Amino acid sequence: TEQVLRCQGDTRLLVQGGALTLEARETRIRGGGLDISVQHAQLTTETADVVGRQLRLIGGTVKLIGSALSTVMDRVTHFSKHYLRTTDGIDKVSAIHIECEASQLLRMQGEHTLVNATKLVKARGSQIHFG
Repeated sequence: TEQVLRCQGDTRLLVQGGALTLEARETRIRGGGLDISVQHAQLTTETADVVGRQLRLIGGTVKLIGSALSTVMDRVTHFSKHYLRTTDGIDKVSAIHIECEASQLLRMQGEHTLVNATKLVKARGSQIHFG
């Protein structure tokens, strides 16, 4: 049978000088809102699903560590003052149209650099140097 603890009005559970542990086969929290304010939080789980219409994460430092990251989006917009990326293996981009634009310097460097086109290759500038 179900046991019900019923309270009228605002209710506060206060534990002084110790810890509060809730232990059950399953735990559910239902309500119009959930506000958790703690100095340090840690969540350990085998699997986790977060489902919502809108998700916002705000932090001074955000760090993701894992063995694989997979994202599926209709649109991704990114802005940063500085963006640095290092890849030990292959860094590949496949797209219908790719644009790279720099206001001062665009630099590509490699032991071997290949530029292939089936129809046209253009190089424009007030000076063009080869060699």
